[in-house]
Amino acid sequence: MKLGVTYIAFSGLELLKPSILNIRPFAHHIAVVWSKTSATGEPIVSYAENLLKDLVDSNLIDDLLEYTPKVVTNPQFMQDNCRTKREIGRVSCKNAGCTHHLIRDCDEFHDPIQLETVLNSLPAVDCSLTRIWEYVDNPNTRLKDISGLYVPFLQRIDLKLAKFRPFPVICDMGRTVENVKTWYIYDAKKIVMHHYTLVRYDELEMKRKYQGHGHCHRIGSLEQFLKWTKRFKPEEMEQVPDYFGILDYWNGEFQQWIK
Repeated sequence: MKLGVTYIAFSGLELLKPSILNIRPFAHHIAVVWSKTSATGEPIVSYAENLLKDLVDSNLIDDLLEYTPKVVTNPQFMQDNCRTKREIGRVSCKNAGCTHHLIRDCDEFHDPIQLETVLNSLPAVDCSLTRIWEYVDNPNTRLKDISGLYVPFLQRIDLKLAKFRPFPVICDMGRTVENVKTWYIYDAKKIVMHHYTLVRYDELEMKRKYQGHGHCHRIGSLEQFLKWTKRFKPEEMEQVPDYFGILDYWNGEFQQWIK
């Protein structure tokens, strides 16, 4: 098995290096597809090109690909832009000889012990799915209840990205593939995606998430979205360790970029 990993990058760049370091030991090929503007036309953060070049020079990114999205406001069309970028990454991974494909955003991680165990015993299916732990406010705060949404996990590299959902669970349609006939749904005790959904370095980065994310636009205006991010009550959250060294990165190496 050779694992190809695709990232799409516009917002959340302050989480990208920790996420790549998390998956690099398991990945045969990592492609990052980035855009200078969001789906709604806003510019990427000023340090983006230098940060991405540094990740290439550090052998953390194997293929850095630029994509210019269509400027749209409809959430469905915004999701189509993301799907197009992910398809570009899939092709890069396929051309690099990968057999399986994992799609990630900059704010997504997996427990390395769980991941290694799973990769050593892959079921022979077209696609697998996992559940999601969602984090809010900061890297030490997680929602107590695991999300009811599932996300495609390992998928056959030859299957193109497409709107296709044969699964008996609610699934992120932005990263599904065509012609899936067999699938495996992982129990959350075996593996889960850690999604730093509402964790950003500052409010400016949270606004940038809104600019490029179709689901955020479904919530309403930017002001409505920012209010939505703060909807959770203390009793709905729990304190956890900074599992992936995000705070250490923010307080250390990341400072060179934001300065």
